[in-house]
Amino acid sequence: MNKTNLIGFVGIVLLLFLASCNENNSKASENISSEFFVDAVNIVPQNFATQLKVTANILPFEQVEIKAPVSGTVLSINAKEGQFVKEGHLIVRLDDRAWLAQKKGLEAQLLSASADLKRKQELLAMEGASQQDVDQAQAMVDALSAQIEELNVKIDLANVTAPFDGNLGMRDFSLGSYLNQGQIITTLSQSWKLKVDFNFSSQY
Repeated sequence: MNKTNLIGFVGIVLLLFLASCNENNSKASENISSEFFVDAVNIVPQNFATQLKVTANILPFEQVEIKAPVSGTVLSINAKEGQFVKEGHLIVRLDDRAWLAQKKGLEAQLLSASADLKRKQELLAMEGASQQDVDQAQAMVDALSAQIEELNVKIDLANVTAPFDGNLGMRDFSLGSYLNQGQIITTLSQSWKLKVDFNFSSQY
């Protein structure tokens, strides 16, 4: 192959190479200009809540079983079943007549003992009595006062009152019945306010 033919052959190869490059560039341009289709979601803030369904008990806001604090015969019933009562309302009065009689006798003794104490204190000031006499008279007054106070407590217990405002429940005794200490008289409930009692797993 002479020099002229060699130059011509190389020129043809260069032309083919350049043509191939132009074709590849053209295809690449076509690919770049092609459209792309994608799926998109518009994210909007929303409130999220987990719902949990459980069974529950509806309870009165306050409820108590009123029991007889002492044993005794029912002398009076001062409230009806289902009645709304205020705090301190007398519900049932148990027999407290023996205690009232004892209180009356002790009050008479206390009156006499107090007068005796006063007289001995006056005599002590005039050296007509000893300090021991005054101390004994004072002890008698204190003992009688304590016995009266104990009877007052028993009398108060015999008069069963409502510990708070509420509606009374049913009762299963009548006037004249004998109630033992601790026996249920009735129930007292505050039903205008309620509580919900339920349980669920700790993971919630």
